[in-house]
Amino acid sequence: MTVKVSKPAINVREELADLRKPTGIAGEAMLRAETPQEQFNLIGAGRRNIIINGAMQVAQRGGSFTGLTADAYTLDRYLSWHGDGSTTNVEQSTVVPNAGFSSSLKRTVTTANTSTATNLQNGIAYRVEGYDVNRLQLGTATAESSTLSFWVRSSVIGNYSVMVRNSAGTRYFVQGYTVDVADTWEYKTILITPETSGVWDKVTGKGLEIIWNLAGGTDYDDGVNGTWVTTNERFDASTGQVNWVNTLNATFYLTGVQLELGKVATPFEHRSYGEELALCQRYFQIWEDDGNTLGAGVWYASNQVLAAVPLQQVMRASPTVTVSAANWASVYGVGTSHSTNDLTTSVDKSRVNSLRLNLNMATTTTAGQGAMVMLRNGDQWLKADAEL
Repeated sequence: MTVKVSKPAINVREELADLRKPTGIAGEAMLRAETPQEQFNLIGAGRRNIIINGAMQVAQRGGSFTGLTADAYTLDRYLSWHGDGSTTNVEQSTVVPNAGFSSSLKRTVTTANTSTATNLQNGIAYRVEGYDVNRLQLGTATAESSTLSFWVRSSVIGNYSVMVRNSAGTRYFVQGYTVDVADTWEYKTILITPETSGVWDKVTGKGLEIIWNLAGGTDYDDGVNGTWVTTNERFDASTGQVNWVNTLNATFYLTGVQLELGKVATPFEHRSYGEELALCQRYFQIWEDDGNTLGAGVWYASNQVLAAVPLQQVMRASPTVTVSAANWASVYGVGTSHSTNDLTTSVDKSRVNSLRLNLNMATTTTAGQGAMVMLRNGDQWLKADAEL
C-alpha cells in the first residue's frame, strides 16, 4: 500500500528573513560571544561586578562631608578627587534612578573655580585591588575586554569622560560620554578594550583606578577616546570635558556602578547590605558607638595597658589606626574604670586580623591585672584604614 504525505509549501525567502529578525539585546550578545566563557559571563553565572559598593549603600565614615578641598574618601570605596581651587560637599543621597536603588553619591559645588588653569582637575575616583582585576588579565597577550556601566545625573549638561589607569601611571584609557538632559538620570556604558602592555598590580595593591572626570584644564583634556596610551597624567580627560566646578551649586550624582568582564553591560548585580559592608571593611573599619567593647588586655605596667582588638574583617593590609581624642577610651580593671591620657597604636605587621593597642593611662594600678577596653561616651571613635 502506498501512503502519500502532503506538506504545506514554504517560502524560502521568508524563512531566511526570519533568521535575521532581532533576538533582543541579550540574545544578540549571546550570538556575538566568541567563547564559552563569554556566554558563561553573559548568563550571570558567578559574580559579575568587580566594583564594591556600586549602589552606594555603605557609608561607614558618615553620610555627609562638607567643605572638601583635598582628596578624601567619602562613601565607602569612593574618593573625592581634587586638583583645583573649588570646594565641594558630598553626601549619601536618596535621589536615585527608578532601577531598584536606594542610595546615590551626590557631589555639590559650594565654592566654584571659574579659572582656566591648565592644571585644573576634579572628579570621583575608585581604586580596584589587584586581586579583583586578575580576571581581566591586563598586561598580557590574553587580556580581556571589560565594560563599565553606571547611572549618572548632573545639573550641568555636556561632555564628560571616564579615565582608567594602572598604578604606575604608564597606561591610560579615556572614554567620553554625554549628559544630555539636566537633572535627569541617564544610564551610561563604556567598553574598555583589552590592554596587553604595562605593569599591573595583581595582588593587594592598586590594580586599576577609575576616575569620573568633572573638570579638566588644557594640560589634562587631551585624551583620545577608546585608546590606551603610554604617557603621563595629561590624558586624564577627553577633549571637550565639561568644567563642572565652574558652576556654583552644580550637582553630580552617581550610582549603579558596575565593572564586568566582557563586551556587554548586564543588569546591575544587587548584593545584600551585609555583604557589601563586609567587602568594604576589608579597606576601612570604624568603632563609634558609646560604650562599644573593643577588646581585652592586661596592665603591662602600672600606667600602661596592652590590648588586642579583633578586626571585623581581615583587612587588605596592616591598617593605619586613628582615634577621636586622647581620652577616647575607658579601661576597666579590678572594680573600677580608668581613662586614657594618650594613645600609641601598634599593629602586628604579620597579621591583618587584629590590632595591638598600647594605651598610656591617666591613673596607675597594679601591673598584671586584666583589662577591658571600651569606647568612652561622647561620640568617641577608633578607625582602621587600609584604603588603596
